[in-house]
Order: sequence, then structure tokens, then C-alpha cells
Amino acid sequence: MNVSGDVTPPLSRAASNLSNPGNAPLIGLLLVLGTWAIYWPVGSFEFVSYDDPLYVPENEIVQRGLTWDGLKWAFSNSSVGHWHPLTWLSHMFICQFFGTDPRWHHLANLFLHSLNALLFFFVLRRLTGALACSVFAAALFAWHPLRVESVAWVAEHKDVLAGCFWLLTIWAYIRFTEQPGAARYAMVLALFAVGLLCKAILITLPFVLLLLDFWPLRRVRHFASREDDLTNSDPSPKQPREPDIGKSWGALILEKLPLFGLVMASCVATFLAGRGAGAVVDLPLGARIGNALISCVRYLGKFLWPADLAVLYPHPVWWPWWQVTGAAALLILMSALFVRLARQQPYLMVGWLWFLGVLVPVIGLVQVGQQSMADRYTYIPMLGLAIMAAWSAAGLARHFPFGRRGMAFVGIGVLGAMALGTSGQLRHWQDSVALFRQAIHATERNATAHYNLAQAMCVRGSVAEAMPHYEAALEIDPGYDAARNNLGLCFATMGRLEIATNHYAAALRLNPKNGDAHYNFARALASFGNLEEAVTHYNAVLRIRPQHVWAHFWLANALTLQGKLDEALSHYSQTLRLKPDCEEAHYEIGLILAKQRKTAQAISHFRRAIELKPDRAETHIQLGLALADQRQAKDAMVEYRHALRLNPDAIDALNNLAWMLATHPNTELRDGTEAVRLAERACQITSYEAPLLVGTLAAAYAEAGRFEEAVKSAQKAHDLALALDQKELAAKNQQLQLLYRAQKPHREE
Repeated sequence: MNVSGDVTPPLSRAASNLSNPGNAPLIGLLLVLGTWAIYWPVGSFEFVSYDDPLYVPENEIVQRGLTWDGLKWAFSNSSVGHWHPLTWLSHMFICQFFGTDPRWHHLANLFLHSLNALLFFFVLRRLTGALACSVFAAALFAWHPLRVESVAWVAEHKDVLAGCFWLLTIWAYIRFTEQPGAARYAMVLALFAVGLLCKAILITLPFVLLLLDFWPLRRVRHFASREDDLTNSDPSPKQPREPDIGKSWGALILEKLPLFGLVMASCVATFLAGRGAGAVVDLPLGARIGNALISCVRYLGKFLWPADLAVLYPHPVWWPWWQVTGAAALLILMSALFVRLARQQPYLMVGWLWFLGVLVPVIGLVQVGQQSMADRYTYIPMLGLAIMAAWSAAGLARHFPFGRRGMAFVGIGVLGAMALGTSGQLRHWQDSVALFRQAIHATERNATAHYNLAQAMCVRGSVAEAMPHYEAALEIDPGYDAARNNLGLCFATMGRLEIATNHYAAALRLNPKNGDAHYNFARALASFGNLEEAVTHYNAVLRIRPQHVWAHFWLANALTLQGKLDEALSHYSQTLRLKPDCEEAHYEIGLILAKQRKTAQAISHFRRAIELKPDRAETHIQLGLALADQRQAKDAMVEYRHALRLNPDAIDALNNLAWMLATHPNTELRDGTEAVRLAERACQITSYEAPLLVGTLAAAYAEAGRFEEAVKSAQKAHDLALALDQKELAAKNQQLQLLYRAQKPHREE
């Protein structure tokens, strides 16, 4: 039986249509949609505890959005070891419109990553005219599991932002090479300069532009002018680029001198930022070189087989000599091979040198941080590997069964596997606990991962579950003072303060400048009543970290207990300077000022404390006392009533309000019945054993005309006061007893 029509299998037909240049916009759209589909779960992820707090959730300047002060801060700040003002401003921009909801910060990363995939596709398409190779390279880059760290980690917003300007700069450079001119070169410079403000890894871009001059731009003199069917292997509406035989390497380098000038400025700023933040780790040069060689090979291995990915790979300091030698030999052999093949298969050398060259700033020759390598460092270097993979596949297609269609099937399978791997890796980034569990699983003897997992568990309230991980961190690194300190904090949380103080002391022996250990030690000492030594450790905290809000606050508390009120006021004031909305500091200042008879100032602080925390009954009581001292009885009674609405069993509010209702000279303010009710409640709570409260009850009975009960209560108050050696209170109740026997209520003057 004859069958008419197209009998080509659908997948084969799709692979064939991939080469149709008219489909480029649709393919670009599918690339973006595929990227969003794979990474969509990030929208439900939390901030992680590793670096994210520095960028958004605990960064008050960023949280304010775009402000003039924020702009100045962004260009002057290097607290995280990087100078990347545009990255800060981008975080501020997101906060301006979406606040600190992690969903929008994650989706911003995803938006930029999908844009980068699209830009990479169109950059390659414009450079080479090869549609199939371009889309495969872009999808491989976008969907590879190594990309998860840069997309799912809010702190690595700088990666996707810098990647965007990297590709935009290349696009502008392509336009410049097509039609050289000052305006087009100025656009290249401008985009490059902006990119450097996102992340310093763009310092390698002029080097990559020289590689692109070699291939596929073919601007280098003496470069073979034969048609390379891999450069324009797909049908294209544009003609193959004619080789530019008028440029020497010297001329091309000279052309890029302004770019190299910007590179030098960025290098200086980055180095100073790393030094200023204390992020540069002093390792022996041999150890750094060895790790750099090993890391290049490990990155290549992760590209080919992306398994056991982790947020932090611990640095061993020294790798075995045979591994370093083997890595060096492999890199030299591969480099020599690709250089030898440069005329026949230039994409191999270009992609390889792109990969190695862009890694140089982050490979650890200047060791910043404690990692031996990091997935995020491959964000831009992997563009070179993607080019190698795509054009190598096109070359192999000529020798592959079923030709290009067969290779298309393989390519689709590879991309599908990468997408599945990325989906699996994403799950490890949903929160801090999952992230560091994976790091422990994927690496060996990772003290930092154990420490951070324990931290994340403590935040969840799983203190007992966290303690074994602090202990594991200490087993791996006995000098890990932060783990020792936090293990002590766990014991303190469980009420085992003596063990806690031993750990704090051990942490300080390991590192006398551990501010957290000093702080926690001081808190424990203060709880034991050892105020002198607690003050010593609080002062140590402030020498190390002068802006430590709570060290100022608790030092002021300790000084208050020592009776050093003026010193305490100074530190409470520092607390308010650093944290103007600190309700506790306003309250404590109010108490001190009230003791110093500076009642008007005390009232001001109590009122501010109530604005910040209106549901604290004790503040209303203290404000009531201060107002009563200022003879503002009606306002004082309002505050006492407010306190009782918040806490019906607040003893001081019950007693003070009852006393005013029973003894105030203003008839309009007195109410004997209510006074009795309040005073009886206060006495019931204290089992009629507090002489002051029983005395108030006696005055309330007298105001209500119940003089016999008033006399008995006054006698009881007298006896209780004598038993407690409160002679003045006993004498006063004895006098009041005589008044009540005369059928007269007491009136305050």
C-alpha cells in the first residue's frame, strides 16, 4: 500500500527544522521558556544563611531601596570582600519594589540568567551564523547543573548581572568590528565599565575579545581564509564574514588598550576590597598554584559529569604531588593539542583558552575565602566549554551514524540529562539545612559545612540536633573557635551554663579576638552575678566590634546593676544611636532617669518605648509612676488601667491604681469600691503576705467606709512589715491604724 505525505519522524523533523534561520526568534523564546521551566522552583526558596544575610535580609541599607545614602554606600563599601557597587544598587532596586520577600530576589536571578541564555544564543548566532550550534551551546550553558549555584543563591546575583554585561559588551564589540567607529567603540567601553561594577571577573573580557578576533571574527592577519563549514554550517541569511587580513596581534592589542586601562583600575579596587575585608587568605604560593592546577581539572570534570556539587569545597592547602603533577601535565597536553589544531578547528583553542583564561581571577592564585573551588566561578568560563562542545559535536556529525540528525538526537538527550540534573541540584538550595546537608554528603571533612548546618538547625530551634555537627566541625578542625563558641551557646540554651562558659573560655583561648565568644561569655557571667568580669568581656567585644548594639545594651545593664548609672546611660545612648528603634534601651533609660529625678525626660523615653512596643504592661506602669510623680494623676491612672488590660494580674498596676483610688485628695478621682476590688486582687495573688499590698487594701477599706476591716488589715500590714524588718513601713501602718480607728480614711498630700 502506498502512503503519501511526510513520513519523517516528528523528532527528526524537529531536528531538521532547527537549522532553519527563520526559526531563530522562536528558538530563542523556547530557550527562555525552557530555562524558566527548569528553574521555576527557586521562586519558593528561602534566603540561605551563607552570605545572603549580608546582601539582603540583614542589610538595612539595601532594604531601604534606592536612596542617596545607599548610592554613596554602594560605591564606598567593600565589607564582603568585593567592590561591586552596581550589584548593591541592583539589590536595592529589587528591595525598592518588592521588599525582602526572597521570592522576588530569586526570580530576579532567574530573569537575568534566562536573559543571558538568550544573549549568548544571539551573540553566537551573529558571530558564526550557525543556528543549531548556537542554540545547543546556549542551552548547555543555561541548563547545566553547575549554573544552579549562581541562579539559586541570592548572594550570587553578581554572577548573573555580570554575565549580562559580559555578553552585552561582546554584542557591542561585534557591531564595532562590523563597522568601526568612535561611537560604537565608546559603547563597548561603557558596557565593559558597567560590567566591572557588577563583578571583577570581567577583567578577562579583553583577553576573550582577542580570542574572538582569531575565531570566529577572523580579524587576525595570516589567519587561514578558507571557508570553515563549522563557522557557518547552518543555512544563514547573511554571507560568511570575509577575513580581515589588515590586523596584526599588536594592532588588535593596541585597539584594546582603553579596556586594559579599566582592567587595571578594577584589579586595584578588587585587591583593596579583599584586603580591607580580611577575605584574602595567606597561603603558600606553592599551595595556591597546586590548587589552581587541580581546580582547573576538577572544573572540567564537573562540566563533563556534574555530580557531587556543593556550595563549598574545603581547601586541603596541599594536594598530593602526583595529583598536581598529573593535572599540570593534562592541562599542558590539552592546551598544546588545541593550539596545534587551531587552524583546522579554531573553536577548540578559543573555547579552551576562554575557559582557562576567565578562571584566572578566581582560581585561587590570590586566595580569597576558604574554598578550593566554587561552582559559581564557572558561570562565565563555561561559555567557552559550551562553544567547544557545540562545534565539536557539529564536526563529529559528519562521522556520526545518521549524520546531523543523529547528532541532534544525542544533543537533545544531553540537554535533557542536564535539565534533570539541574532540577535535582535545585532541591538542595531550598533552604540552609538542605544546602549544607548536601555539602557534607558531597565532600569530605568539611568543617565549614558542618558548622553552617548546625547554625541553620539552631535557627530552626533544633539545638540538640545541631550539637553533633558543631562537634564534628571541631573534630575536623580543633582550632575552629566559632564552632567552639556556638557549641557553648547550645549548652547555654539548654540551661547548662557552667559547660557553656567552659566552651566560651576555650574559644577565647583559640582566638582572643572572637567577639561572639566574649559576648556570650559576658552574658553567662552576668547571669551568675559576676558583673565585674562580665563588664570586662563586654568591653572586649566593643574593642573588637565598636558597633555591636547588644554589647552596648547589656554592658549598660551590668553597669546599672553596679550602680554606675551615668556610664550605663552612655552605653544605652550608644545603643539608640546604632538602633534608634530599640524599645528596651528607651525603657531602661527611662528607669535610670526616673531614679535620678529627671522625671520629664524619663516620661519622654517611656512614651517612645510604648510607641515602639505598646503591648508591654511594665512600661505603662513605669510611665504611670513617672506621671504620678509629676502630679498628673489622671494620666497616671490611664496608664495603670492600660497595663491591667494587657496584664490583669500586674501587681504594681493593681496596687498603685488602688492606692490612688483610695487616697487621692481629688474626690472625682477616688472610688473606694474599685479600690477594694483591685487591692483584694493584688493580695490574693500574693497570698496576703506582702505588707505594702495589705496596707493598700487597708486604705481601700477605709475609703469604702469599711473601717473595722481597715483596722485589721493595717495591723496585719504592720506585723508583716516588722517580720520582714521593714520598720518604716510598719510605723506608717501603725499610724494609719489609729486614723482608721477614728473612722477616717487616709488622704495623700
